Amino acid sequence: FSARKALIIRFNSPRPGTSGGRFISQVCENPDADTLYVLAMPKLDTAARNSAWMKKIKQAGEFCELAPVYIDKLAGWIAERAAAKGVILDHQAAMYLADLTEGNLLATDQELEKLALTNEPGLAISFEQLADSIARSARYSQYLLVDACLAGKAQRAVKILRGLRQEGLQPVQLIFPIQQALENLLELKQHQRADRLDRDVWQSLRIWASKQKLYGSALNRLSLDRIERLLRNCAKLDRLNKGRQVGAQGDDDWLAIQHLVNRLSGLEN
Repeated sequence: FSARKALIIRFNSPRPGTSGGRFISQVCENPDADTLYVLAMPKLDTAARNSAWMKKIKQAGEFCELAPVYIDKLAGWIAERAAAKGVILDHQAAMYLADLTEGNLLATDQELEKLALTNEPGLAISFEQLADSIARSARYSQYLLVDACLAGKAQRAVKILRGLRQEGLQPVQLIFPIQQALENLLELKQHQRADRLDRDVWQSLRIWASKQKLYGSALNRLSLDRIERLLRNCAKLDRLNKGRQVGAQGDDDWLAIQHLVNRLSGLEN
């Protein structure tokens, strides 16, 4: 019911190019009173931060940088966030909350807000108290699942898959990101074997630096034959979901995708 509408524009690169820069300048110099523009970009490099279009954004609006919270830093982030709300969590409690709400910082913050509202400010909350007071609210995404598989973190991948199923996602929603990752791996592997895996290949597949380490881990672990077999498994899973696989049973699709996740993450040979 806002009087203004929000228009969110997502950029695939921190460098919008000539046409993108021209558009940004136009929006900043001639803002629409009825529209709030939100420009979302990947991490900006030094050149982008010092660009003319960035200076215009800062003059006409606000700039906010959202740094990712990686899994090995999540418990520390939770403890700091809790302290800012007047809640004191010990390390075990912070680790527990990280495990419950992994993949969704908003859910984590909501749980901390509940703790702040239901406890006295400055009260130290132990693991046992936390376990008794919060509901399980783990949230995952298909892309976290793919990342865990590429990294070879089999137990984490299985945990995320279980969480996605509990949250009501269907196997058909998981096929595309997994198949896309496998198709990328196939092309990367072919270039690797031909000794032509260079920067241009990564860019053509739109695999940026933040993801190259994950794909590199999978390339070192998976053979070309394994990748091709996993792609055939994706095709089989697609047939199961479309009801074209002869003799398919009720849970066959979940068994097939669990098998696929296991093999991609290295749990099975």
